[in-house]
Amino acid sequence: MAVVGVDGGNTKTLAVVADESGRLLGLARGGPSDLYSAPTPQAAVDEIYRVMDEALEAAGTRRGELAAAALSLAGADWEEDFALHRAAAAAALRGVPVEIVNDAIGPIRCVGRDGPAAALMCGTGAAIGARGAEGQVWSLGFTPRSGSAHGLGREALSAVQEEDMGCGPPTTLTRRLVEALGVREPRDIVREFSRRDGLRDVAALAPHVFAAAEEDGDEVAVAIVELVGYRMGCWTRHAADRVGIEGGFRLLVGGGLLSLAGSERMTAAALAELPEAQPVPLRAEPVFGAVLLALDLAGATVDEEALLAQHPALLS
Repeated sequence: MAVVGVDGGNTKTLAVVADESGRLLGLARGGPSDLYSAPTPQAAVDEIYRVMDEALEAAGTRRGELAAAALSLAGADWEEDFALHRAAAAAALRGVPVEIVNDAIGPIRCVGRDGPAAALMCGTGAAIGARGAEGQVWSLGFTPRSGSAHGLGREALSAVQEEDMGCGPPTTLTRRLVEALGVREPRDIVREFSRRDGLRDVAALAPHVFAAAEEDGDEVAVAIVELVGYRMGCWTRHAADRVGIEGGFRLLVGGGLLSLAGSERMTAAALAELPEAQPVPLRAEPVFGAVLLALDLAGATVDEEALLAQHPALLS
């Protein structure tokens, strides 16, 4: 018996095939598969199943032989998104039980099958979600204000522009970004993130914001880091409220952004808004939450600690 778990995000898509004991059979990595950031929704769907097929081929199995599949997907925010993914799964995985969740929900499975828990995941974008005591789930999805790396980048870009216009305080972010981007003046920085051709991803500015805050002690950068951390904490508290969590709960904290030097300040600002949370650092790739969901769906019981400890090094 084999199952597949897929984690589809703004930056990459991972698929892992495992057997009923949790042993790794195959894996594959591909590009982004968020419905909202891919060139088209169909391109996002195609990438999910392309990566899945690559993992299945590595495992020596096929779609029709799967006992279950679980897809944990960025951009699965609204009912119409789930409807699109359900239709695609029904066509691609005929007869296979499939669970589809937002990419904030899949990783929560890494801290256990039952009980109140939440996820505060910081990557290119924010993934915020919660699971209640009875298993009900809720995820935040789109927010008008950006969080995570996008939030840091957008706030930094605004700070640099406002300093240049005389509307904001001086900040070492200007010097750092001029040097990092190889441009002549602050206005050129803004152009790099707004021009029609060769547009840069503002999330790439996040490491420079951390550096300005920690190495320079820049007050503007410190305020940005703490503001974005505060947002992430507030959003997570709201998710916990939506599923009726009262009292203590496990809080999965992870994502590539929080592995960067200087991210500790942002994490601390988020946790300050969640005094009843019991932080649990995510040690495994989030895709293994999807693998566990697929194993649950297939009725398999595995040594979860061994599964989570076994695989991350194989994906690095």
